[in-house]
Order: sequence, then structure tokens, then C-alpha cells
Amino acid sequence: MSDWQDHYLVLGVDRNATQQEIREAYKFKAFTQHPDRLTNAPESVRNRAEEELKKLNVAYEFLGDSQKRDQYNSEWDQKKPHNNGINAGGQSSLIQPRPVVDPQNICFWEADAGEKKHASFIIQNAGGLYNRLWVDNPDSWVRVISGDSVNNTDQLPFRVEIEASGNEWNKSYLEDIKVKLDEQETKVRVELRTKKKPIVKPYGVNQQNAVNNTKNSSSKKGLSYYIKFLIFIVILYYGYNFMTSVLFDSHSISPSFNDVPKVSHADTKTAYTRDGISFVTLERVQENIKYEYAKPGDYKRVQVPLNTTVVGASIIPGET
Repeated sequence: MSDWQDHYLVLGVDRNATQQEIREAYKFKAFTQHPDRLTNAPESVRNRAEEELKKLNVAYEFLGDSQKRDQYNSEWDQKKPHNNGINAGGQSSLIQPRPVVDPQNICFWEADAGEKKHASFIIQNAGGLYNRLWVDNPDSWVRVISGDSVNNTDQLPFRVEIEASGNEWNKSYLEDIKVKLDEQETKVRVELRTKKKPIVKPYGVNQQNAVNNTKNSSSKKGLSYYIKFLIFIVILYYGYNFMTSVLFDSHSISPSFNDVPKVSHADTKTAYTRDGISFVTLERVQENIKYEYAKPGDYKRVQVPLNTTVVGASIIPGET
């Protein structure tokens, strides 16, 4: 027959397997490869799983029934008398696992130097039972960063995440990631190409003007702050002197007080003060300086209202 299938190979058992071994192999492979367990897998993986499940069902239909199996064994002996070391007498070894990866080629084009690229591939078993899954990690410009079961179990299908990054511009990178089920091996080819190094253009006229304008603006701003500060100091200084001249007369009392002209107005009288609160006469000022109660220059001459209390000189003992 043109559509003849090796059902023993599909189930991953040998020709002399018991009915119990055939049943367990079918349950195991149907469980791990059922499409309902691959909802998060790529569509190509789910389609392949559906095809494999159909083959499993057909294989178990023939081998799970003793009568159908006897009929199939006659065909099998004719078609594959020496399959995988199995001879006409029925002596054979177990069928080897066969790792299958999807996709087989991963390409990253037009990557920037140093840019990290990510991708993943799925590992499945298209052969017999296996004991160990092994994935090579080149750990160079491409490396394996994680791996987990698609079905959240320890069984296949198994998803492998990789990361690739080329540090040089305008360069091609090539690496094979080996995958093994026991001693049976396949590989995933990974390629990466980086872009040509971009040309850094010098500053144009507009860009240079923008930089100069920024610098000038910063300089003007700093100068503006400095000028404002000087103006503030000048205003503060002259404002203080102006207020002093308003409250007090601008002339200081001379040391002798003899040459200070007396100023009188219709509604004011002349007085002298040190604090702007208490007021004394010229005679009292001279007396305080004489007895060192005050120093020349301590008093300011001011005009005060006529009803302001002005303290005169005290009676000096021994003097009239």
C-alpha cells in the first residue's frame, strides 16, 4: 500500500511490545501531544500536533486490538523485515526518539549594534520514548535565557527562549543551537546581521546657531540677575539714607556744639535725640558729653512739635 504506516514507530515501541506497553505508550504520547494542551503554541506547532494525534489514533487502532495487530504484523514483516535492527525473527531494540524543532531557522536582520533581539523555538518528539532532553547554550552573541514546557509540565513540547546581540556594526553572525533527546540530535540555526554604522553629521549652521543662542541666553540671564542684585543694593543704601534724612536732620552734632545754628519754625522747636524717642536740649547734650554719658556724634538735631517733651540740662553740682 502507498499509505502504509509503521505504527510501531509512531507509538515508539518495538514489534515485540506487550499490549500493556502499547497502551501505555499511546496514552503517554496522546497526552503530551494533544492539541488542546497547546493553546499558547504557534499555529504550526498545533497543526503538527493534530497530524501526530491522528497517526497515534490510527496506530493504536491496529496495535491495540490483538486480531488487527496479527494481521498488521504480517504486513510489517514484509514491508520492514530489518527495520531499526528488527529481524524477521522479531528480535529488536526500542525505537529511538527523534527531536523536532520549530522553527529550524531564526533570523534577525538590520539590528543595531548592541541591540538585544529575542525569539523562541519549540521542541517536540517525533520518535520513541526518551529519558533526557538536552539543549546546548552557546553563551556567546546568542544565548539561551529560559525554557519551559508549553503545557506547564515537564514533558514536551518544550519552548526555549533565546537572546541575540551583535556588538559590531555591519557584521553577520551565525550559530547553531543543538538539541538532543537522549543521543538523537537536531539543531536550530540562528543568524543575525547588524546595520551599517550610521554616519554622525557635524553641526550645521542652524544647529550651531541654536547652541550659540542657548549659551548667549544663559549668559544674558546670569548678567540680568547680577544687575538686578546691584540695583537692589543701591536702592537699599539710598533708601536708608533718605529715610534717615526724613526722620532726623542730616547734620551731626559737632563736638563743640557752639557753631551749630539753631533752626526754629512756627510750629516746631529744635531738639536732639539719639533714638528718635526721647528728646533733649542742646545744653543737655553738652552736659552728657562733658560727663561722658555720650560721645560727640551720638545725637541728631531734629525739629519736633511744640508740645513735645524736651529734657533740659540738669543742675550740675558746684555750677550755676
